[in-house]
Amino acid sequence: MLRNSRLRYRGGPISQPVYRCDRGSLVGLPCCMTFGAPKIDTAVARELLRAVEPLAIEAAVEAERMHRKQVDDQRQILDLELQQARYEAGLAERRYAACDPDNRLIAAQLEKNWEIALRRVRDLETRQSTKEDPTTIAIDPGAFANLAENLSTAWNTPDVTMRARQQRSSNADRRHHR
Repeated sequence: MLRNSRLRYRGGPISQPVYRCDRGSLVGLPCCMTFGAPKIDTAVARELLRAVEPLAIEAAVEAERMHRKQVDDQRQILDLELQQARYEAGLAERRYAACDPDNRLIAAQLEKNWEIALRRVRDLETRQSTKEDPTTIAIDPGAFANLAENLSTAWNTPDVTMRARQQRSSNADRRHHR
């Protein structure tokens, strides 16, 4: 329902911002609701500032660090599995090569074991090559140190009108959706 709401200004000499749902007007019905923008905008600003406060930023940085460690651990486990599989394939090859060719039953079984070991190596190499290699940018927590304070100061500056805040917000939103 709020997805269809648009910011409008109403009133005579002192324009007041309101959110209005225009969904009904698309099918010839009156608008379904209208409500004042200042309360909503204040709540959104409060949540935005809360999201960028130092503890939230610290938690996001820590979550990213933990994710990278998990990805590194998984990559290391896969590397060790591949190393073990290559060793086992080499061992199976040496056993096959050392087998007396006249002993066909044993030679056939050793060849089968060698092929299974080679298939495992190929599978692990494929997994390793298809494993996502995230090209992540290192996060500098210091870059966000004063973000909440600066944003709060900019948002609450008395010279900035609610209309200017909303215009900047809607312009940023339009650029984001292009």
